[in-house]
Amino acid sequence: MIKTEVQLTEQEFAELEKVAAFLGIDKEKVLHDAITAYVVFDRVERRRKRMDAAFGMWKNHPDIPDYRKDRDQGSRY
Repeated sequence: MIKTEVQLTEQEFAELEKVAAFLGIDKEKVLHDAITAYVVFDRVERRRKRMDAAFGMWKNHPDIPDYRKDRDQGSRY
């Protein structure tokens, strides 16, 4: 594990202590969990943005058949 130093304002440190006390864990664990949550959120957010950008990308291409017509006309049974 890599050791690092983090500089916090007095208010940030006080909030960190409150969260740690409330959860019953040490301040280091709170920081680890916060970083992990941020990384996961960022990863999910980047994926969502890529999916939003790809949504409908084939919509206005006349050379690609509209399979919805075939699907809607067909029978499921």
